[in-house]
Amino acid sequence: MEHVGLSNPQARTLFFKQCIHNNLYYWYTWVKKNSADIPAMDHERNNIVKAITFALRMQDVDWPTARALVELFSPYIEKRGFWDNWNGILKQAIAVAQRLEDTPGEVNLSALLTRLLFRQGRVREATQYSRRIARLARRIGDLFNEARVYTNLGYYYAEYGQLYRSEVLCYYALKLFEQINNDHGQAHTHNHLGVLFDLKQCWDTALNHLLRACDIWQKTGDNHGLMFGYINLGTLYTTRQQPDQALQYLEQAHNLAKLTGDETSLGMIYVNKGFAYKKKGDYVQAEHFAKQAELIFRPMANFQELARLWDNLGMACLYQGKHNEAKVHLEASLEMWRKLDNKGSEINTLIDIVEYELVTGNQPQARVIFSKAEALLEQYHHHKALPHLQSILREYRRRLTN
Repeated sequence: MEHVGLSNPQARTLFFKQCIHNNLYYWYTWVKKNSADIPAMDHERNNIVKAITFALRMQDVDWPTARALVELFSPYIEKRGFWDNWNGILKQAIAVAQRLEDTPGEVNLSALLTRLLFRQGRVREATQYSRRIARLARRIGDLFNEARVYTNLGYYYAEYGQLYRSEVLCYYALKLFEQINNDHGQAHTHNHLGVLFDLKQCWDTALNHLLRACDIWQKTGDNHGLMFGYINLGTLYTTRQQPDQALQYLEQAHNLAKLTGDETSLGMIYVNKGFAYKKKGDYVQAEHFAKQAELIFRPMANFQELARLWDNLGMACLYQGKHNEAKVHLEASLEMWRKLDNKGSEINTLIDIVEYELVTGNQPQARVIFSKAEALLEQYHHHKALPHLQSILREYRRRLTN
């Protein structure tokens, strides 16, 4: 057996560098082979992260292998919710790409980081990265990543009430995806347009976009994309006051989340089931699913989903007569929306607190809270484009003046 002499510092350094390189390549080939085996990926996660971390610290890193492994491994991390250190690793990888002047690599890695930041509710930081990606992608003629950043920005602008900007970005992204004949991008953009038109209460248009997205995903065998389509169809039918239809789609989404091992989306499905059951008037089930979602999102520190579920949990408790619990959850939701700077959702939660005050018999305080909601809507005027906020405010204005 050959022995390696390690008394010489240079030989020792070369030996350890080769070990890091070999380890990196081993885990790249392993992940490529086993990426669909979620239990195996869970078991080896820490070893893979260590291999990537050591490799990125090397000045003469085997960059093609390191970049390929990060890009291959990142979707698993995102789905499973192991987010604690991954932002830092992606930023480290982006820095290496910049040092090596690998602009396509910087674009791809930045797109992965941006998507993760959006899912964590770190919208300002995600938007900054998105703008840089768009500039770089245009410079190198990368139409796919240029379109991808526009459709993702469009989706999150819709969630934050900027509907006109969302529509412009999504339709421009769709045009680019059609130009390069990319089914994956077209499906996601139709999905995002479905969310947008649901918020605008243009429900037939929303339904057409969502069904178009699902049709593409079914034809291409993309179960993960199809799951998102079913989630958004569930949301659409909940807002259309058809919770039973919503729950049918959410159950299909649940099955696909289990199949694909997407823990993050499973939590979103629980949140949305909670909303559907609240719409049915089944507050026990609404509370149950909100708490199931909380078990998933607390360890992830997914603040946006926590804010959503706390609001719904508060209302479910309120209508069961658990007034103290309701107040705690509603106030937690309100505080989180303020931290996330999501004014549309903050207004929604303020309105739910108005409902809490009315149910508990405190009409003067309800009027105070309602005035805050109206003032916030005036201050952030683009939220006036959200029809559901306008109709809810009209209804409570009527109730409070009678």
